[in-house]
Amino acid sequence: MNQLRQHIKNVLIEENQNKDVKLVKQMIYNLFDEVSFIEQSTYDDKPLLFVYFDSDDPAANIESWFDEHISSTIMDYTGGHLVVCPYWVPNWDFRKKIVDVYISTLKLKYDNLGNVINESNENKKIKTPIKFFYKNFLKGDPIEYKGISLHPTYHQSEDIITWKIENPEDHSFNGELIKELVVNEFRDFCSLVGLDFYNLYRQTNIIENMPQGRFHLNKNDKNFIETTLKNKNYLEFEINGSEYMLNFEYKNFGIHINFDVIEFGTSGYFNGVKIESDTGEEKELDYKFIEEMSDRDYDEFREWLYNNFYYEIMTRLRQNPRFYDDRVDMWDFSLQPLNTND
Repeated sequence: MNQLRQHIKNVLIEENQNKDVKLVKQMIYNLFDEVSFIEQSTYDDKPLLFVYFDSDDPAANIESWFDEHISSTIMDYTGGHLVVCPYWVPNWDFRKKIVDVYISTLKLKYDNLGNVINESNENKKIKTPIKFFYKNFLKGDPIEYKGISLHPTYHQSEDIITWKIENPEDHSFNGELIKELVVNEFRDFCSLVGLDFYNLYRQTNIIENMPQGRFHLNKNDKNFIETTLKNKNYLEFEINGSEYMLNFEYKNFGIHINFDVIEFGTSGYFNGVKIESDTGEEKELDYKFIEEMSDRDYDEFREWLYNNFYYEIMTRLRQNPRFYDDRVDMWDFSLQPLNTND
């Protein structure tokens, strides 16, 4: 009986999705004259529409702009009852949790004779796309990016491509941004030859020597961060009217890249006092002072970390395009007080 109920539920979900897709396709064709044709796939268990369009606009971001333009237009027309959004939106985007249909727009490309070269054709599908991508598109050549090289190797037995990072000038870099270079290269290839990018890209984005934590800091950046943190030996700040006055002894820091979030934590020894806003009472603080904060106080404390404690470090790393850009643009800062008895 449970299996029957689940089957009925799945059928109803599929029927509703098909209705949504049909309506979205109809609206796109009716509202956007530049759209040539639409193909359907799936992404994250939701319908995904590839929307091919014509445009004379040379802007590099024309596709991402059109993604958002179509999404917002359909949501406006339906009063938000039909949620359409680009497949690439980050997890914190509210649409990701309630999306009905994903879209990905692709600007049509033409050869010298005016023929469309990125229109899919079932009769022309490549039998060994990963190998073809390596030999005919990459031609075995590395991808170069601001002094960093990614060197590909094709492994025929597993039908995968792996990459090695070469960084001869020892630039600091964010591993997720470097990996995204590979992903974008394969996405361009798939759009040109009409392949389903989402079913294949995991065979092409393996970095053999990805550093631990998915980042690399050179000596200069590491010294700058450590010197900056060591100099913060006295901290004074206010949270919801209460004053904190703390001595701080730096111990170490750590970074981890978690997809589009740069997680940065620092540990050290603290001692000091908190002056209560309501009573003026002076309270001595121990290493548990952060975990004892209320949710409201902790939110304000994290804002202070962002705007004050980590500001110089964040500014320096933001100036390095190998470490920071709009694809990885979120920060998660923390402080970890250590027990002086440890």
